[in-house]
Amino acid sequence: MDRSRVSMLRELQELEFALVELNLYLDTHPDDDKALSTFNNLATHLAKAKK
Repeated sequence: MDRSRVSMLRELQELEFALVELNLYLDTHPDDDKALSTFNNLATHLAKAKK
């Protein structure tokens, strides 16, 4: 696999990991607006990266 493809795969994995962790955090801190905003921004970024 070439480097750019590996780099893109790594970015997807990092975004997915961050979203899982934030989701777990938000389960116990549902009123944390900053975390929710970060989650939404990362989810949007992940959706764009998958295209």
